[in-house]
Amino acid sequence: MKFGLMALGGLVLLAAGLYILFFPSSVSQGENRALSRLVAKRLPYPVVFTSRDNLAALNPEPADHLLWTFPGQGEFQAQGRLRMLTPQGKILELTWQRDLPNGGQLIDALSPSISPDGKRILFAGRRASPSHGRFRVYQFSLDDFSLLQRTGLEDDPGCVRLPPMRHDSQDQLLPEALRKKTDYDDLDPIELADGSLAFSSSREPDLGVGHTRRSLQIWKWEKGAPAPKPMTANRNADRWPWQLASHFIAFSSWSRNREVISKDEKDLVRWNPGAPGASNPTDQWMAMLLHPKGEQFGLLAKATFSIWRPRALEDGRLIFMSPTPGSGNQFRVGVCPPGWVGASPSASPAASPAAISPSPALFFPQVDAQGNSLNLAFPSPFPGNQALVAFSKGNDFRSYALGISPVNEIATAGVELVFDDPDLAEGEPVAVLPRVIRPAGEVRPGTPPPKGKESQAPVLASGLTYSAMGDLPGQKSDRGDGPLFPPPPAGLLSEIRVYASPRDRFDHPKTERVPGEFHFLTRFMVENGSASGWAPSGEPTVLAGFTSEGKVARWTSAASDSKGVKNQIFGFAGDHYSLTLPGKRTFCVGCHPGHSGLAPNDHQHQEKWK
Repeated sequence: MKFGLMALGGLVLLAAGLYILFFPSSVSQGENRALSRLVAKRLPYPVVFTSRDNLAALNPEPADHLLWTFPGQGEFQAQGRLRMLTPQGKILELTWQRDLPNGGQLIDALSPSISPDGKRILFAGRRASPSHGRFRVYQFSLDDFSLLQRTGLEDDPGCVRLPPMRHDSQDQLLPEALRKKTDYDDLDPIELADGSLAFSSSREPDLGVGHTRRSLQIWKWEKGAPAPKPMTANRNADRWPWQLASHFIAFSSWSRNREVISKDEKDLVRWNPGAPGASNPTDQWMAMLLHPKGEQFGLLAKATFSIWRPRALEDGRLIFMSPTPGSGNQFRVGVCPPGWVGASPSASPAASPAAISPSPALFFPQVDAQGNSLNLAFPSPFPGNQALVAFSKGNDFRSYALGISPVNEIATAGVELVFDDPDLAEGEPVAVLPRVIRPAGEVRPGTPPPKGKESQAPVLASGLTYSAMGDLPGQKSDRGDGPLFPPPPAGLLSEIRVYASPRDRFDHPKTERVPGEFHFLTRFMVENGSASGWAPSGEPTVLAGFTSEGKVARWTSAASDSKGVKNQIFGFAGDHYSLTLPGKRTFCVGCHPGHSGLAPNDHQHQEKWK
């Protein structure tokens, strides 16, 4: 591993300084001395992590189950606590049996993160009874060890519409305000460089299509704003936002769209297993990115496997966890280059084979030196291009421990034990260090809506035949030919059609769930490689490019693999839902179906510490 001794020494001194500066003299009162004796390896600066009595933190999506009575269907719950490992080898209890300023105690902790200046821990917490016990965002200040609730307070409006929960235990209808203020979970919080909060939340009530899982989107609570606003529109789940050093927000998006191209290729329709369409529905987790202002949305990495919890390493590669193929309860940790285009399932014809492209992803070994099987999860960057992880040699939750491993020798790297509580599952470790986040460039101000369109949003699809993403990782076949996902030929696209996939409603007096009906929304004509116009806002949407013959555009890559296979491509961005907000500009670049994003040289996300 190459890491300058001067830089390493500087970080060690910084860590020691942070410990002295932030931690009050009463820190020993929070030490769990019995557990401090179990620390196997001291690290040069503090690490925050969770310890919980189950493995619910490993689940990416909400449960396919619903409770209509108070307090509603809670997600990812356990009995858990937030802890810190100090450079002195002490284990500190940060939340367990501590009174909150406004009363009560926390019985669970999930998804910790560190503020950019390294002074605050943001996490999701649950209060003990008689509280409703749903997750809200909390803050732990390292300067005075104080706990503060950030969301779910009295002035927080909660859900934007009536949620599924409607009755108390006596089957009496609950007040609407109570329903909105109770039936949601705020998860995975981070503090952005501008001081705003971003988190995953079920504040937009919806159960998706074909299941009863509460949908989750990425939300942003601007400083001084009365309520948060959504940044994404997923009808399934968006999880684990993380602000990269490049200022973009990385997150995992569950691409489970049920909209497909009709058999005759003339329309978009809801998938019907009894009447297959020209394309297949998607079911994969992708790494995506957002501009912190919310108007730019694009790919970070799309693979043939799911990518969870993406973060960047010092060398610029992404580190992530993923379910082990063919296993229902095993997990692995890997790295890949940012911008990887490994798949485009929504844009692939149902019966068309894909050209072979070598995978650039590398994974840590899933066996130890003795040949024991290993589960690896919750990766997080650590100075020296290393990774903090949780690992386990079994499936029992108690076997999960904290470890550290070098990334440069990933093919042979072993995991070194740091700490293990024999009674709980350790996970979600994060280094307590200030980070460098470059300022976000200003997004062009939104266009004022014309008269009569005050509730609509401007939509711009530009550079529809642009090839800037042709050199992204994954664009070359196994024989070096590319790009495998080229833009459509000039003149092929005649119009862009926008379809709405409305959310469920829960406001009917007799029917508990009123599903939204998928429908055509509007169209924009293509001129000089671009299309733009005004679209009704507020509903999740999907887009497709159509030809002058009224069919979804379809073309073939010039590049082929070693077997002569070329990619067949539909002009259908059907692996995600787009968000339109009143007066807020929404745009995509290029017609790489679902691949709008950054050019290769713009993927500069290298993790940096102050």
